[in-house]
Amino acid sequence: MLRTRACSTAARRRLGRGLKLALAILTEAATGQTQSELSSVLGFDLDRNLVRRKFSTIIESLKKESPEYILNLGSRIYIGDSAAPRQRFAAIAEEFYKTELRTVNFYKPVEATKEINGWVSNITAGRIPNLVNEDDVANMVVLILNTLYFKGSWRHQFAPNATKVNRFYVSGAKQANIPFMNVKDNFYYTESTKFDAKILRMPYRLENLTERLVDVTLPKFKFDYTSQLDGILKELGVRTAFESGASFPGIARGQLLHETLRISKVLQRSGIEVNELGSVAYAAT
Repeated sequence: MLRTRACSTAARRRLGRGLKLALAILTEAATGQTQSELSSVLGFDLDRNLVRRKFSTIIESLKKESPEYILNLGSRIYIGDSAAPRQRFAAIAEEFYKTELRTVNFYKPVEATKEINGWVSNITAGRIPNLVNEDDVANMVVLILNTLYFKGSWRHQFAPNATKVNRFYVSGAKQANIPFMNVKDNFYYTESTKFDAKILRMPYRLENLTERLVDVTLPKFKFDYTSQLDGILKELGVRTAFESGASFPGIARGQLLHETLRISKVLQRSGIEVNELGSVAYAAT
């Protein structure tokens, strides 16, 4: 019991904002056991209006412009033009989840792939240019997409000429030579005996913190990560949505669909770059 609970808690932590938003939208269109499982994994209140207001408030707060950073958010639902989307579903998605609904011809995978990837690339400033391929979209009926792009500049930037290659310990047995940045300035810094750790907060521009003089050496790095999250959702109890018994009647009129709608794949691509000037993070789900 303890192992199962610990495993579920760890898996639940991997449900980022993007995936939660997509699942919340799906819950609006689901019924029966499908809806029950989705609501359970998201910890939804029985008051649907309260859930909608919470998501709407969070999304609106993230969309506020700031001189400290750039934050782009985008959310779309692509529905094959052979299906007839339900107006109620489209209205709820747009009003509460700030998600627009677009029709696309999935039977023309080249054109559909180009449109979808172009939109994702635009939101993420070109960081994710090819989220889907022609094989991915060939058999789609509905695609729920949301994206995020963040760029912030350090308040105390690193001088590029101070960056030097040094040894980085990946593990006790594995090492790699990578560039390390260095700056000596005022930062928020403390040491924890409880966690045997040194804790440093590097503010972006215009943040006001109580700081002290610290000599900071930090790896300069960049990486992308693509993961398929079907297994995590099933581990948390979302199973019916992937099966032939899935029930999503609220998305589109069933008589125009060739088969029952169900989740075929949950894919997430994300990345981060940390350099002398600041950091960039991006994701698409």
